[in-house]
Amino acid sequence: MKKYHTIGWQGITVNVPENWHFAYARGTFKEGYFRVGDEEHPRLEVRWTKAKKNVDLTAAMKRFLALLKRRARKEGKKLQLSESPQPFTSRSIVRNREVQSFSWSTDVNAWGAIWRCRDCNRIVAAHVLFHGRNKNFPLVKQVLSSLKDHPSPEGTLWSARGLRFRLPTEFKLKRRRFKIDSSRMEFRLKPRNRLIVACQDVARPGLDATDYVRLAARGLKRRGKRRLKTTRTERILSHDGIAFVETKTKRKSRTRGRRTRKRFYGVAFYCPQQRKRFVIMANDRQRTFVRKALSRLECH
Repeated sequence: MKKYHTIGWQGITVNVPENWHFAYARGTFKEGYFRVGDEEHPRLEVRWTKAKKNVDLTAAMKRFLALLKRRARKEGKKLQLSESPQPFTSRSIVRNREVQSFSWSTDVNAWGAIWRCRDCNRIVAAHVLFHGRNKNFPLVKQVLSSLKDHPSPEGTLWSARGLRFRLPTEFKLKRRRFKIDSSRMEFRLKPRNRLIVACQDVARPGLDATDYVRLAARGLKRRGKRRLKTTRTERILSHDGIAFVETKTKRKSRTRGRRTRKRFYGVAFYCPQQRKRFVIMANDRQRTFVRKALSRLECH
């Protein structure tokens, strides 16, 4: 029996086989795209956009299929389309939604569905890809039927590249940076309320606070001097960790010589099961944000 895990991005969650992993994403909650793949090929693509009033789902599907045609033409492939009457979703996903199924093929075979959710008012199109002559309709139905297109009452699930946690829906993703050995996501609640969640693969645990802060601070403005103010060790999610306060000082005006200071509060720990170090950091006045994110973080 296949094992599945959940991937979450911008309020959309889907259960996929454990050997499928988050590969790429772009866009916002209103409009965007993400792709899931295994070690060799893309396996699942999901697109969404905010629905307009009196939206025609058939017209939306034609626009989506036209996009696929243009992409295939650029790659020098011929796309064969089929607006399939065969449903690739279960009754659970049809509830409160208008759903239409489709399939297409080039050197890849794909089966998918497009629908409009009346709750979040988004049009979502998703298809599962198979390479060669492989076909697995039960898997298509299993994956597409598990797809949920709006956050749960517990909050928005973010699950990608070694990070898995929930945040209140008010937090919006501002920046993300994924590398081979590290992942970093920055959220904003208000222009000045910043929350950073990051992880990094490491061979040895180490509790050097400077390394943790450096991991979290990637992507922040480099101007100004940064230094750790205080650190203390504590147990975090049953692991050895630290809590720290960092200050960033920069000159505001060359003529007046005035300086501004920003304080950041964070927690960090090492998970031996995943061999990763995690760090969560926010503005010093928003320490509760750090603790809430930490309580909903899954490290293993």
